[in-house]
Formats: sequence, C-alpha cells, structure tokens
Amino acid sequence: MKKLNTILLLFFLFLTPVLKSQSYSRFVSENSVWQLGYSWEGAFLPFGWMIGKDTLIDTVHYHELLWLDLGPEQFDGNYGLESTELAGWIREDTTIRQVFIRPTDPPNENLYFNENCDGWTEKLVLDFSLEIGDTIKTCNTFLEESLPCVIDTIYFENIWGKERRVFYCRPEYGEERLVEGVGYWRGPLEFGSHIPQTLNWSLWLHKYCDASLGLDCGLLPVGIREPSGGSKIILSPNPAYGTIRISVPEPISMVYLFDGRGSMVRSWPLKGDTDLSLDLSDVSSGIYILKAVGLNKGNWVEKLMVLNK
Repeated sequence: MKKLNTILLLFFLFLTPVLKSQSYSRFVSENSVWQLGYSWEGAFLPFGWMIGKDTLIDTVHYHELLWLDLGPEQFDGNYGLESTELAGWIREDTTIRQVFIRPTDPPNENLYFNENCDGWTEKLVLDFSLEIGDTIKTCNTFLEESLPCVIDTIYFENIWGKERRVFYCRPEYGEERLVEGVGYWRGPLEFGSHIPQTLNWSLWLHKYCDASLGLDCGLLPVGIREPSGGSKIILSPNPAYGTIRISVPEPISMVYLFDGRGSMVRSWPLKGDTDLSLDLSDVSSGIYILKAVGLNKGNWVEKLMVLNK
C-alpha cells in the first residue's frame, strides 16, 4: 500500500505542471494585434502593437515586436494601418510564465523602461507567474515606493474570447489588472494605466486579436480601409495556388497586393478589365490584402490567402 501511495504521489507531482502548462494562455503569438487609443490634452493618438515574424538572435528564438501607427486620429476603435516600426524583439518562456523584450539599439521611443533597466540587454516586461502577495516588478513598472502594485486577488474571466487568469492589485492610485496572454488591461505593455485618468489624458485598449485562436488579425492600410465600390470583388480560388482569378462589377485600372503590415508587394496596371487572372507564383505564402481600383475611382478590397510552396 505504501508503494502504491508513493507511485500515486509521483504521478500527481508529474501531472500538476502539465495541467498548469495546458491552462496557460500564451502572450507571444505571431500576428496577434493590440489596438489602443491615447488622449492627451485634447489630442488623440491611435496606435498599436503586433507580434511579428520569428527570428534568431545569439541562438535565442525571438519574434519581432512592432509598434503600429494607426489612423484615422479619431475615437472610433476602427483603425487602419499607417506604418510600422520595429521596437525590439520579444520572447516568452512558458515554463516560468514570463515575457522578455530585447530593445533595438538605439531604443524605440515608444517602449518605456525604468532607470534600473537601461541598456540594450533583454528585459523582463510581463510576469504571469505571480502569486497573491507578490509585487509586480518588471522593467516597465514605476519605481516609486508610493506606487507598489501588490497582487491581492487572482481569478479567471472570459476576456477577448478566452478564459484567462487575471492578476488584480489596488495600488495607492486606482487599480490594475494584468491579464494572462493579453498584458495590462489598458494596453499590453502599458503598466501604470491605473493612475487616475483625467480630462487631460486617457488610455484605452480598443481591440485585441489573439492569433492563437485562429483569428485573422491583419489590419487594412488606412488608404484601403474603406472600399467604395458597391458590389463585392470575387477572388477564385481563395486560398490561391499560383494564380488567382478576379471578377469585379466595373472596369478596373489597377490591382494592388499588400502584405499584413500594409506594404505593397505587387501592382498590376490594367486597361478596364472586369474579369482577369493574375500570376502569384512568385508571391510567398501568407495573408494579403488585394485592392482593385476602378476607372471611375471606385475601389474594392478583399483579403487573400496565398498558399505557394
């Protein structure tokens, strides 16, 4: 009997970290996008963050961390992509539930680190291993002793399409929530949003698209965000293998192909076609935005998946 109890104890000791790992919500998922809005003294700035492609630095696997310039500059939560900037490289250690950033050199001005974290070395920015009684201490937190954020509650809540662990604290000013897989509740890396918002400044997380849930998180560039054509463009097949057939309701003069960051990768001048085929054999596999421009200045926009070998 004693031997059986020992075996069962060893089994549960092995099983516990496995179950914890299965319930963990990853933060670093390629193509995930956060859309935020920041208000300061009457001016409004929409911006965002995106997890980019995988890369290897000094034998360590990272993903690009991209800062997104969004538009238009109005409070509606429905933004298009103006441009992107490389802010650094990000990685996640799921065994210890921590997220690290390696900043660019020189550092991107949109990333904040406190004075204890100067330099271009890797920095801890999100810690999802916290327990009740722990203080949030990462490189993007405040150092003032009057603003400690001590976790007093941990609970689960359905946030952005998934049950996620929430770490709650109530510092001297306001309150703060750290959401597993999402980051801070008003912005993924924006610790300090618990400081009372006023008429002079405010910060919102308008939308989070979690690519790990199989969602298409691509943003349309601002210039093609709102198609003006009355009828829908038809792409066949979609996903495309090598070639794509396009049908539109009116004659078109130009077709553009944009990647997920809003950069144009191909363009085709036309002469009033309404039904045509395009060669995509040299286009890398991925999700793109296809825009057709009509002779009468109308335009049609559709997402296209390319699956080339």
